[in-house]
Amino acid sequence: MYRLAASPNPSARAAVLGAAFQSAVEPVQAIDATFAALALALAAGHRPRSEGLLAFLELCYQPADLDAGAARMGTYLREVGAAPHPVFARFAYEAGWLTLRSGVRQYVLSMPYLTPRPERRVGPERRPRRVVARLSGGLGNQLFQYAATLAYARRIRAPLRLDLANYEGPVVDREFLLGRLRIPIRRANSFEVLTTRLRPHRETRGVFDDFMFGDHGAGWLCGFWEDPAYFADIVATVRRRFRPRDESIAVAARKLVERARGHAGPVIGVHLRRGDRGPGGSAFSPFSSLPSVYYRQAASEFPASANFLVFSDTPEDIAWCRKHLGLGDGTNVTFGDGSDPILDMFALTECDHVILSAGSFSWWAGYLGDRPGRRVLAPNPLQGLAAAHVMVPPPMPLQPHWEPITLAPAALTGSPTVLDM
Repeated sequence: MYRLAASPNPSARAAVLGAAFQSAVEPVQAIDATFAALALALAAGHRPRSEGLLAFLELCYQPADLDAGAARMGTYLREVGAAPHPVFARFAYEAGWLTLRSGVRQYVLSMPYLTPRPERRVGPERRPRRVVARLSGGLGNQLFQYAATLAYARRIRAPLRLDLANYEGPVVDREFLLGRLRIPIRRANSFEVLTTRLRPHRETRGVFDDFMFGDHGAGWLCGFWEDPAYFADIVATVRRRFRPRDESIAVAARKLVERARGHAGPVIGVHLRRGDRGPGGSAFSPFSSLPSVYYRQAASEFPASANFLVFSDTPEDIAWCRKHLGLGDGTNVTFGDGSDPILDMFALTECDHVILSAGSFSWWAGYLGDRPGRRVLAPNPLQGLAAAHVMVPPPMPLQPHWEPITLAPAALTGSPTVLDM
């Protein structure tokens, strides 16, 4: 990993870093991978990620681990011949974490913020205008992408079409789910995809995308746009369309919540983001899922009479929750079955209060269910991420009235809690 710190190839750096986190099974491996991520961010001049990783290190690791990790960072950089790099030669690694942090922070403050990449505007804008959005990911990602690109299309007075190529083919790991909501699906035909791809815009991660607020004409949009600011002027439309198309789903969601109301206490919806982020999954890495201690700490915020209704990605994840979550004595805890993400999301919106995971699915369950008096407890945005995705400001900002839960570093790094997910 450290050998790539001076590499000009960002794709190679990202691939190696991602593999390092997926293969980390011991706390020391996760610590070294996090320090390596900091080295790569510094070498790349990536200020949002450098700032985020400085904060992430202190939030997730104990002081003694940080001192040892800083010393190993210096040793590894010398061994691979990267230490003479002008960036790395600035810092005193053996002096401990506090000294290293001070030097890195001073250097980071001198770095410029990233600016969006220049756009390729090869072809002329064709009339009539069309905005084509390339969708990807699961339900939470699809909701952010649709809301942001619909807002852009509305601003420039153009229709929105959807490019669904990521949900076709022999190997598809996610399902297109927006068609089950009250969204008028207008799929882009091949001509619309071809012509708008001559005028592409791709989101630069870690930089607020001002492009989405101007009139840049027709285009092919690709990104995540995980911030409600992108659709702030069409909130009423978003809330109206982001409801189940089939009313029986809404009815089933309400019934599920009422069945969980075993006695007079409130129903607390709980979501665990596992699936491909759980151990053995393609996106697993330390901190990509939250340990059960986070959920127990959040649950302690509610009265003893509270009922907990738990959801996760798959039936196998629900089985794990039944065995390991430990929210109560079992009489006040019920579970979804993990078979239908649409039902699960809208059951969460019907709960009196919610405890969220760090995923985009959870964010929307909290957002769409907002109402006066409803408590939304969410993880500290940095602690809920894998280090490969950490940056400042973090993606998916919490709503102002949501209550963040910050765990003590020992809860995240003490064996065996790295895998207690």
